Order: sequence, then C-alpha cells, then structure tokens
Amino acid sequence: MVTTPTVWKDEFGLTTFTNSAQLDPVFTDIGNGRFVAVWTDFGGGVGKFGVNVIAQIFDAEGNAVGDPFLANESAASQFEQQPAVTGRPGGGFAVAYFDNELGLTDKERIIVDIFDVDGNHVGGKVIQADDADAVSNPSIAMRSDGSYLVTYIREHTSGDGTFDVVGRRVSSSGTVGSEFTIFDSTDTSTNMADHTAETAVLSNGSYVVAYTALTTDHDPQFKIIGQTGAVSSGTGFQISLSSNDETDIQVAALANGGFVAVWQTDNDGSGSGIRFSVYDNNGAAVKANQFGGGIAVNTTTSGEQVTPDVTALADGGFVVVWDDDQRSGTYGQRFDASGNKVGGEFLVHSGTAGDQAVAALSDGRFVTGFKTNGSSSDVFGAIFDPRTSPVNGTSGDDVLTSR
Repeated sequence: MVTTPTVWKDEFGLTTFTNSAQLDPVFTDIGNGRFVAVWTDFGGGVGKFGVNVIAQIFDAEGNAVGDPFLANESAASQFEQQPAVTGRPGGGFAVAYFDNELGLTDKERIIVDIFDVDGNHVGGKVIQADDADAVSNPSIAMRSDGSYLVTYIREHTSGDGTFDVVGRRVSSSGTVGSEFTIFDSTDTSTNMADHTAETAVLSNGSYVVAYTALTTDHDPQFKIIGQTGAVSSGTGFQISLSSNDETDIQVAALANGGFVAVWQTDNDGSGSGIRFSVYDNNGAAVKANQFGGGIAVNTTTSGEQVTPDVTALADGGFVVVWDDDQRSGTYGQRFDASGNKVGGEFLVHSGTAGDQAVAALSDGRFVTGFKTNGSSSDVFGAIFDPRTSPVNGTSGDDVLTSR
C-alpha cells in the first residue's frame, strides 16, 4: 500500500523561455484530462514587452499542449503580475491578476481573463478599475454555477498606510458586483501583515477568505462569506492565539466539506515551521490547537521551514508543500480526511527554490511547482500520485493515465 505520494512525473520545465526570469507559478485542473500552469514572466517571452502573466496547458501525462500564451489578454499595459487561477465548471479556467499601467500609482487594476479548455480566450472582466488607492494580490474561487469571488488588497481610503481585504462577486452571467469589505484595518485597529489574502469556495457554496492581521504580532484569521454574499460579522476568527509571528496563510476546501488552513510560524525548533487547522463549512474547529499555535505539519524542525501551500485530495485529505532551508529542498506531507499524517515527509525538489505551489488533479494525482533561485529564475513542475485504491471508471469518456 502506498502511504507516501510517489513521483509520477519527474521535474519538468513549465516553459522553454531562457532569456527572462519567471516566478509565482500556480496550477489548476481544467478538465478533459488537462491542467494549466500560470506564472509571471519578466522578459517578454511571448512577444509582448514588459512583465506579463503567461499560461501553458499540459495534458494528463504532463506534456505541453501547444505553446505558452498570454493570460493577461484584457490588459494593454506593460506590467501584469501576481496571478491567481481557478478551474471553470465544464472545463477551462479563469486567471485573476494585478495590472499597473505604465507604473502609475493611480492606474492599478484587478482583472480576470477567462479561457476554455484549449486556451482560447472567451471573456475578460475588469474587477477593479483605475483607482487612486493602491490595489494588489488578487485571489479567485469559482462555484459550480460559474459565479465567482475575487478578493484583493486595497489601501485604506484614510491614506494612513493601512490595508484592507476587499472583494467583488461576479455572477455566472458576468455581472460584476459592488466592492465590499472583508477585513477593515481601521475598524479592528490592526493592519495587514503580509498584504495577501487567500480564497476558497466551500462544498455548501459559501467562501472562506483567510489573511494575516498585524496586531501585537502576526495573527492568521479567516471570515466566511455566505451563499448570499453576507460576510461573517465581527473581527475575523483568529486561527491561533499564540504570541508567535504567523504569516503566509493558505486555505483549501476539502472534498468532504470544510476547509484546511495552513500557515508559517516563527516558533518551531530552531526556526520557522508550518502549522495547520481544519474547520467545517461554518468555521467551527474540527481539528485545531488555537492556544498552542496550530498543529505541526513538518516533522523536521531544525532550521527554517517556510512558504507553504496546500491542496485538497479527492479522498478527503490534503497535501502541504513547503521550502526547507535547512535541507535545501522543497518537501511535502500528506494528510488523511481526519487530519492525520499519512506516511512521512517526501521530497518534491532537491535544491534551493521558492514560490512553492500545489494543486490537485481530477484523477486523484497532484501537481507541484516552484521557481529556482538565481539571477534568472525558472519555473518547474512535477506530478505525484497519492492513490492507494484501484481507479474505477464511469460510463462517460474517462481519461485514465498510467506511467
């Protein structure tokens, strides 16, 4: 019986571009046995000058389908980055990104571009138009009916240097709703700690939005946004009550309902470590250690374990990946549906890397990604297989892939 994910496909480059730096790889399953990788390119590798968001589609075997292409189709400027991606019901994907026209502070936008399973551009929406207040770092999650939520960071209108988490809902027909506040830095006398927020859609159609607030230390929090768009009242639920600095929070909705939150803490052995908690769809703790600073993900505690990412598995469990500076590598750990470790830590990549990413595939496998560190970073992926049971086909046109 397999208890630790096995390598299904060794490391492969996401792009053939060699004359530019790439970073921030993200992935999602797009249907028809395919997945897409999206990243930021700093060299005009697809014939457009400047910084761009690039996408590459892969088949079930991890082979590139066609060539890399621009994912920032709706942006005419020369500075697009910070991509987030989600799959679409029925196939295809949507990419949210930050657009800064000519580097002007009053020309910052959040845009979503939508593609079909073959990479054809089928729509685009300006979520947040030009504004005097800085916006950045979008996250996107899509429901089964095609409606979706985009969250992003906005400088507070007070101009006092604080930042809020805000969002807009987009209907299945493409109507962009009004902006609403999820985390207000002035109402809570706190600020954003790392200027990011992560979003996932839950099994009941609600959303969870997680972020890090800066109080006396760095505190990971979340709020639930109901099916009607109502934001849970009060301040965000504080995931950890420890006095440690805790940042870089990530969330994933679980197959059997609820969600897992994963973050980095500065108190773990001789350095930083990775923690997690599991909650139900209403935000009630299922497996957590609020006063103890969460539950340990990493077994190795010497040195620094940092920058985690998490994805849910088809069996109800989840996988966490992170960078281990002590061992100069990227590592992962699998968990079952009850939040128990399955097997031990496994090596994702040997060598110094960053921007760790992981995403589940529809057949039960998962794809990981990272960027290499250096003067010109490159982005890579690898495919792992955690499955322990036979794969049963359906009456439809299943895509089953073997090694």
